[in-house]
Amino acid sequence: MEEKKPVKKDQEIVYYQEDEIDLYELWLILKKRWKVVVSTPLIFVITAVVYIFIAKPVYTSSFFVKIPKNISGYIKYNEKGVLRISPVYLFSQEETISLIKRFNYKSKDFSFIIASESKEKENKETIKIEIGVYKPSIIPDISKSLISYLNSNPYVKRKIETERAKLQIFIKESKDKLHEMEKTKELIYKDLKNGKIQNLGFNPLDLDTKILNIKKEIAELEIRLKNLKGFEISVYPAIPEKPSKPKKKLILAVSVVSGLFLGVFLAFFFEWIENASRRHKEKQL
Repeated sequence: MEEKKPVKKDQEIVYYQEDEIDLYELWLILKKRWKVVVSTPLIFVITAVVYIFIAKPVYTSSFFVKIPKNISGYIKYNEKGVLRISPVYLFSQEETISLIKRFNYKSKDFSFIIASESKEKENKETIKIEIGVYKPSIIPDISKSLISYLNSNPYVKRKIETERAKLQIFIKESKDKLHEMEKTKELIYKDLKNGKIQNLGFNPLDLDTKILNIKKEIAELEIRLKNLKGFEISVYPAIPEKPSKPKKKLILAVSVVSGLFLGVFLAFFFEWIENASRRHKEKQL
């Protein structure tokens, strides 16, 4: 930008500032300070390359866990990926450290563990667990260990045991009821055959229908009891072939752009410092 130029008007000096930017003058400044413009992004790129070589590659994988129906309403998440199964928090920073020790892994094997709600409509009853590790070969073992950890939660165990006891009571009551119905049916048919009962007042075939319904109810309850297993993996994690971090291309691109912007800024800043210093010396003379 050109400096203010004095103009005499009625014995007075009037200063004005030109608004136009002389692009050629800017080019001359950049040409003059080319070392700064070139060396700054070069330093950034070298730093980025060193970081890429030093940084440990992180392998990311995710899997889905089926939530037991009796505790699905107690699952909560926060913005940091911390899973909360009331009243216990899981996968917080402290819990992750505890998990590492529990699984007999070293801290250098883990990068992060994040739990979140599945975004897929058909998987609303599932938890998405994303894990970052430095050794991809341990991903299958970690997923199994995490399921074991979830099912060992005292709150989860209590809810599962309560539901199991409830189902067992229902099955026992239904079987007792079935036994009584079958016994009653046997006596009625026996009395009908011997002519002891002339008029029942109801169709004896209705007993067969009720007995079948009770058997169906028992079968459904036994299936529910059999499937009561707590948390289960619904989609197993894949072992990634390439690391997700560090993002080499992105880091290099950002370093080049950032270094170039800073280099241009420094070039103009040094030029301004030099001009200001020169004007200051001229005034002193």
